[in-house]
Amino acid sequence: MASTFIKLPIIASVLLAVAWLLSWSIPSFLVFKLLHVFAFITLGAGLVGVLVSDVRARKAKSFALLVDSIEAMLAFYYRLVMPGSLLILLSGFAMVFGYYGQAFIDIPWLAGMMVLFVFEFFEGHLIMKLHYIKLREGIEKAKQAGASVPDLERELQARLTLATHFLDVPNFALIVTLGILRPSDWTVFSVGIVLVVAVTAWLMVDVPRRFPWKGMEQHTPQSSEQLHSS
Repeated sequence: MASTFIKLPIIASVLLAVAWLLSWSIPSFLVFKLLHVFAFITLGAGLVGVLVSDVRARKAKSFALLVDSIEAMLAFYYRLVMPGSLLILLSGFAMVFGYYGQAFIDIPWLAGMMVLFVFEFFEGHLIMKLHYIKLREGIEKAKQAGASVPDLERELQARLTLATHFLDVPNFALIVTLGILRPSDWTVFSVGIVLVVAVTAWLMVDVPRRFPWKGMEQHTPQSSEQLHSS
């Protein structure tokens, strides 16, 4: 897990270097814009998929369905969220390097998008990735044991990852809003931050209240063979 903290800055630095090179070698702004839009679609689909899978896991009435839902959550994260965020970083900074330069600081909508995305990037690739690594390990232990394991239940109920988990979609929505409206001042950004915090707080209270984790003991499979065959 500690390697994640070492690899992430290296990966981000390499992508920024590649983005700078591409900004000089590819003259067409539309190429980067197309990649950027495709990346946002990929990331948005992944974030929504993760959230839906979380609710599905909370509603699971069998251990097999719980495992299936968590594995779907992991699939959305690794196959859509991660590549989508990396492509956004690459295409977005290529456009900034090639067409905006340091002037982006004086453009509220662009600077706001970059601040929010950088936060989302490091939060998603550090806090949430460690969370998903622990979930994957917990699922594997449960499959091997054929019964509930404390590590998985503890990770499912972690408060920090609960907050960052529900923060992702509202924060992403604000980034998209800034990119579409392109406000000339910081009003939309400021009001948006307040709304993001409010929506996240509401989700943290409402979702666990409506769909509480039922406890691993209620999802224990009848046998390890039954679980492995699911």
